[in-house]
Amino acid sequence: MDLRVQRTRRSIINAFLELRSKKPLEKITVKELSEKALVNKATFYQHFSDIYELSEILEDEVIEAIFNSIPHVNNLMENPRQGCRDLFEALTSQNSLVDILFSGNRQPHLIAKLEQKIKADIYSGHPEYEGSLETEVFLTVLIQGNASAFSMYKNQDPQRVIEILGKITECLTRECLQPPAQI
Repeated sequence: MDLRVQRTRRSIINAFLELRSKKPLEKITVKELSEKALVNKATFYQHFSDIYELSEILEDEVIEAIFNSIPHVNNLMENPRQGCRDLFEALTSQNSLVDILFSGNRQPHLIAKLEQKIKADIYSGHPEYEGSLETEVFLTVLIQGNASAFSMYKNQDPQRVIEILGKITECLTRECLQPPAQI
């Protein structure tokens, strides 16, 4: 990609992040963003179809970065305490972008998108669980519950919160997760 195009794109993204840190996505206009990025509206539209596409692209990049920084996704099932710790370290590694992009009504999108990626990876390592409603529900509770609880309590004592959630995750995994019976 041409260096000027990269600079323009980066300017648009930086302006978007600055605006997004101050206001909800729905309140940002292309006109306002273009003025802040020092580009005209036509230039914005050469890069993105609208504000929502730009936000979606950035959200997906953050989700990908979080997911890629989890060393062993299967630890959530195989070594739950470590898996829990890995998940929260990954979330924390992108904390400032998460706080900006997934604030307000966008917050549920973070966990839902992350859940999709984690489930797909777990099923690739444990195909015996795929298609099991029990496993689907279990993983949803595990991923959504841990991420929500950590988000809610991360400002108290993050290490203690991780310990507590790791213990709960380990208990749930040990008690609830059994490979589906073979027919």
